[in-house]
Amino acid sequence: MCKSIPNLPDLDPTARIRVVAGRPIVVIATLADGRTAKRDVPDVASLRHTIEALIVVPPVPSVDHAGGPPAAAPPSSASKPTDPGAPAAPPPEPLLSVELGAVFMGRAQGTPVYAGLGPVAWGALNYADWLFGVGLRFDPYVAQPTTTLTSFTMMTFGGGLELARRFRVHRLVGLDVGLGLQVLQEHQSARTDGGQEEEELEESSVSGDSTDVRLLAISRLHVGGRGFRFTTDLELELSPLRVGRDDRIDPSLPTLPSFGVGLGAGISWQGP
Repeated sequence: MCKSIPNLPDLDPTARIRVVAGRPIVVIATLADGRTAKRDVPDVASLRHTIEALIVVPPVPSVDHAGGPPAAAPPSSASKPTDPGAPAAPPPEPLLSVELGAVFMGRAQGTPVYAGLGPVAWGALNYADWLFGVGLRFDPYVAQPTTTLTSFTMMTFGGGLELARRFRVHRLVGLDVGLGLQVLQEHQSARTDGGQEEEELEESSVSGDSTDVRLLAISRLHVGGRGFRFTTDLELELSPLRVGRDDRIDPSLPTLPSFGVGLGAGISWQGP
């Protein structure tokens, strides 16, 4: 039975085995470096397994191609400890919200040159930073500095639809860029007498109204998170029906504006 032991693979060639008969049988293994091991074997049937356990060298673990030890598996994210002092991640913003805003805007229009002041307001539905809304405009004071008419006044009001896209410049800064379409009503009046008596004033006055369609390019900058925030508004406007035309309410009144630019500042609000 023990004659086949020298043919075992991974056998330590320096090991020496001594078997002492008796009850129990004693097996003593001695290695080249002087270390010894002694085992008591209860019967002959267990002798072979005891000797193999003493003199067979365990297999060497395999290495990778680079010659280093096997790489340890990266720890899973679930096993990473949580830092109790780390700030909690902010909750995700809802996809749908309501927005309102109002600014006081100054405008320059042409030609000829007009200067106007008045409020602009809007309301929009924000879905995933796409804004679908309506805008209102009221310019109670519009001046025409180059006119020679006496007591010239002009007023503009109207509203329309807007579509814009919001770009996140910073967590607290958003830039809206979009287009709009508005229908405006313009009113002009003036005296054409050059200074007549009061009883003749009605005959020397001229006034009228005109309706126009304006295309808008809108850029609004919001500073602040949800809730109330500071807002600036830059608008460019163009009247496709008046470009290249001398459109007037009355021949004695100035040409109506066909383009303009406005800049305003105010506040806006975004719902939670």
